[in-house]
Amino acid sequence: MSLRARPARWFEALIPRPSVARAVEILADSGCVQLEKERGSTLPLPDLAALAQPLEAYRSIRQRYRGYWPTPEFACAYGDDRLEDRLAAALAQLRRWEHDAAPPVERIEALRRERHDLRRLADFLNLALERDDLDLAAVASARPPLAGVLLAVAERAQVPELSESIIVARVGTPAPHYLLALGPDAGIRELAQAVGGRDAQVLALPSWLAGTPARALGDVSQRIEALEQGIEAGYAELTALGAGCQLATVVGELRRLEWFARHLEGIPVSEYLARVTGWTSAASSQALSQPLQNAGIAAVLGFGPAPHGMYPPTLSDNPWWARPFEMFVRLVGTPGRNDADPTLLVALVAPLLFGYMFGDVGQGAVLLGAGLLLRKRWPALGMLIPGGIMAMLFGLVFGSVFCREGLIQPLWLAPLEDPLAVLVLPLVMGAALILLSLALRGVEEHWAGRGRQWFEGEAGLIVLYVGLLVISWQHAVGAALIAAGTLWFVLGPALQPAGEHRESLGALAGDLLERLLQLGVNTLSFVRVGAFAIAHAGLAAAVTSLAFAAGDGALLVLAIGNLVVLVLEGLVVSVQTTRLILFEFFVRFVRAEGRPFRALMPPSAG
Repeated sequence: MSLRARPARWFEALIPRPSVARAVEILADSGCVQLEKERGSTLPLPDLAALAQPLEAYRSIRQRYRGYWPTPEFACAYGDDRLEDRLAAALAQLRRWEHDAAPPVERIEALRRERHDLRRLADFLNLALERDDLDLAAVASARPPLAGVLLAVAERAQVPELSESIIVARVGTPAPHYLLALGPDAGIRELAQAVGGRDAQVLALPSWLAGTPARALGDVSQRIEALEQGIEAGYAELTALGAGCQLATVVGELRRLEWFARHLEGIPVSEYLARVTGWTSAASSQALSQPLQNAGIAAVLGFGPAPHGMYPPTLSDNPWWARPFEMFVRLVGTPGRNDADPTLLVALVAPLLFGYMFGDVGQGAVLLGAGLLLRKRWPALGMLIPGGIMAMLFGLVFGSVFCREGLIQPLWLAPLEDPLAVLVLPLVMGAALILLSLALRGVEEHWAGRGRQWFEGEAGLIVLYVGLLVISWQHAVGAALIAAGTLWFVLGPALQPAGEHRESLGALAGDLLERLLQLGVNTLSFVRVGAFAIAHAGLAAAVTSLAFAAGDGALLVLAIGNLVVLVLEGLVVSVQTTRLILFEFFVRFVRAEGRPFRALMPPSAG
């Protein structure tokens, strides 16, 4: 756990050439490797050229049939047999399955198309149940010179004037609605063309359709049920075919071979050895070498300096409870190797800001429960856990429980009774955060080897800012700090020896004025934290007033009001917390010029 982003380490592994595929998969299983090839690689593995055409055949079959395949299964790691031999065997099995599976697949698809059409027809019949005057048999069995058609018409469709020779029944309004028409063949074709395209769809009418809509609906329902059984039987046949040829294992093997072809490309090889290189998040070589040794692969692995011109990805060592808050940093980018990783700070600051603006014991408990229930499915929602806890704590501070004040005594004050104090406290907290951001910029400059230049110039801005903060109650101290900070910021760089760091007094004075304006705006932005705390209290008071006015429906009004506050205020407060962190805190020190570490995922991960 460190405030400084950690660069990944460069590793090199010499692996017997026949074992390179299996070794790369084992490294991927470790979850701590990102492959990167050096420039000027030697000859690629000859196996890969032989994989291109068979893999293209596999992809063509996959595009057609993957919807009918089981979940891939990955067998134990293979020995050192050649990749093209494994691919040829797996592809032959897949083609045998394709030959046997093509008829049931086509049958399933035909039945599904018919089911889709009949479901649309059933929708029309449900709308037309009261229309005893409709003779569906006459329309469905019409033969030249007569024709019948059923159109599902969009609301925006323009239906032309119809000839008197065409009998039309309109069902449903406004959308979707249907036109059932019977008339001369030419007139029916003109009608279908006039309202066709995207505005209308011609629905097939089975020749066996007869009687009133009520009777026809029964026949259609029976046919849909028969289709469902046919589709189910088709899938059962495919399941049996897949089990007979071990399709899940075959598909897993083909996915694995495709993964090999993608990730082994460009690995430099000699007659006997392959050289696998890249970055790792592992702290020691044991984490990589031990799995290879367990698999019986005689690899030589070591860490060393990265080749010239290759920039390492950076890693974050954050505890589990802070990891959801890495999202804030990722919104900006990835910290570089000389950058601070503010995740730990955000994990403390964000819940504090959120809780202050959303202070309510009951609503905070709901947020806490939601975070506990949903964090495994959506890890980012783990932020609701500390946010809910802080909301509960500030609910005790402000004396609010499910929008009700008076149920508990506030530990500090009620926001509506002393709004000025509620506004001032966030200003103090905001000033402390801004001072921290200025100090972190200095730490980063020190890591980058520019600490002296920062200290001789920009460090004066911290002194000046502190002077502006304390001058209101310590006039002499504040004035002295302002004067010292101004001279420090302006004269320090100006008195540098002639060179790249020296700047004119005018430029430095202008820079200082701009920085002060930014600091002032950033500091005042934290007033919104108190303003939203007051707004939350005001909304809670409105909900309580409505509940009391509702009489017997007070509990229902209170429940709905709390739900509205949770959704509306929760969204608004989350946005404001994010804005303050990104634009008032991060802006001075988060440069996000690093590369993210992207661990190589094994083929079983998709």
